[in-house]
Amino acid sequence: LSDENCQLIDLREQSEIDNLPSLNNSINVPYLNLHKYINSKKEELSKTKLIFYCAVGERSALAVQICSSYNLKNVFHLMGGIKNIKKHQNKGKK
Repeated sequence: LSDENCQLIDLREQSEIDNLPSLNNSINVPYLNLHKYINSKKEELSKTKLIFYCAVGERSALAVQICSSYNLKNVFHLMGGIKNIKKHQNKGKK
């Protein structure tokens, strides 16, 4: 992602990242730390497009709902998570 007003956020735990590395230019905020992260950066996050992802899309969908409760509007998630992205990347390499 080249948009400087966009933040890609990996919600997975470190053990998951050890097995399947994060996408380029993303930061890691484990799902259980999301409320703390939002509270510490709410004003900054309100000016940023947030794109969440996790392993299969469940935590990222919940993260969008959590952000909505904080009135963060420009929030998205990658359906199917990183496993879906990697699956499609591998199809292109054949």
